[in-house]
Amino acid sequence: MRNLLIPFLAFCLLGCGPEVDDTDEPVGTTSSIFIQNKAFATLNGFYISDGTGYGPNQIEGKLISTGQSYEISGIECGKTYTLKVVRINADDVIQKDVPIDCGNDYIWGVK
Repeated sequence: MRNLLIPFLAFCLLGCGPEVDDTDEPVGTTSSIFIQNKAFATLNGFYISDGTGYGPNQIEGKLISTGQSYEISGIECGKTYTLKVVRINADDVIQKDVPIDCGNDYIWGVK
């Protein structure tokens, strides 16, 4: 009888562990930044800085007109950045201390 009780208890305990959800997607290491141009001027430059200086123009050769959006993908997440857009009239708009979280995209409505 004892030989049957141990396997029976083990079988009953199999369902008592933590539930695992197979539908959860792993969180990636990059995110995207969406620029929404809400300004009255066309945007012709977008730069990202992680504190070591601005990198290259992320929209080189492209224009983002009023009302348009643009996606910059492949941004390393889990860091804080300074973002800068350049308007065609040469005005800069800077947003500092922008956290780019893994698993979440960032939307910047530039005014």
